[in-house]
Amino acid sequence: MPEKYLVNLTAQEREELHQLTYQGSLWARKLKRAQMLLLADEGHDDATIAQMLHVGESTVHRTRQKCVEQGVEFALSERPRQGGQPKLDGKAEAFLVATACSEPPEGRKHWTMQLLADRLVEVQLVESISDETVRKRLKKSVWIFPTSNWLATSQGNPASDQSRLCFVYAISGRCSISRF
Repeated sequence: MPEKYLVNLTAQEREELHQLTYQGSLWARKLKRAQMLLLADEGHDDATIAQMLHVGESTVHRTRQKCVEQGVEFALSERPRQGGQPKLDGKAEAFLVATACSEPPEGRKHWTMQLLADRLVEVQLVESISDETVRKRLKKSVWIFPTSNWLATSQGNPASDQSRLCFVYAISGRCSISRF
């Protein structure tokens, strides 16, 4: 079947694409797109290009289509990705760490991830939050002592006897939080 979108690069565009492929500091997707366009310009069909570059035929087709309809630069670039909004802002994250370092609730020996999540909802810092999100945020705000399995918040100073440290000890893949 004849290709609907035929790529015809100018000599300058071809040279720029060759330079991009030899630079070595490109993102992998951009490099693949440049290689696709060069092979399409040489007259290869989508199936051949897909097989040569180990990509899907639809990827080759879309890249070829973008090049023909909106130009080489557009075909090489990608749209910004949405991604989700973070559940915790700086204030809520600081509250989370401070709460984890505080005394646990009455009748509890340690803070659990679910208790911390419930506390964030209770004080209306977030509408809802999972214990897994709490675990991930705490994991990002702690660092590991090089000689043990204990963790301390980055605000703590292990060299200072006067600093209050919040220790998190990983037990069989789950975390329990204690203050020392």
